[in-house]
Amino acid sequence: MSRETKTNQKASITLEAFEDIYTKYSPKVYSLCLYRLQDDETALDMVQEVFAKFWQYRSNYNPNRPLENYIISIAKNQIIDHYKKRNPIVLNIEVEKQEIPASTNPEELLIFDEQKNLAFSTLKKFPIRTREVFLMSRKNAMKTKEIAKKLSLSEKSVEYHITKALKLMRTYLIKS
Repeated sequence: MSRETKTNQKASITLEAFEDIYTKYSPKVYSLCLYRLQDDETALDMVQEVFAKFWQYRSNYNPNRPLENYIISIAKNQIIDHYKKRNPIVLNIEVEKQEIPASTNPEELLIFDEQKNLAFSTLKKFPIRTREVFLMSRKNAMKTKEIAKKLSLSEKSVEYHITKALKLMRTYLIKS
């Protein structure tokens, strides 16, 4: 029996077992991070963050589940968090009247302007109905039921369009 499987019910992983786990899985985590982040230095930092998070929450690991899946899911969540921090465009955008940030720092204003332009160009790529539903939901703060009634759609269709819009927004923003 390997050291990584020697655990009690709460998966108390020893430091020695952790070192073995790190040695075994860090290349896979690094490959995933490098593929997703396209930056060697960031990927290396991310590997450290993933294993720090694993060590911090090791008591949550269920030894009846594959360890690799658990570690990879931590890595994927860390990558998502990285992109959220890197590109903090709030998806509840007010398209026509975005407020200018209170800061008069030129750099912040430039970043705000770039993000606003990116959001506009992303919205233009949406299918017409999806864009319409998304704007009614986010810009006008309408509820699903109200949108469905106004556009003569089912509530499920409205939910579909909102979900589709959010996925498209994430995809376009991560690519840029």
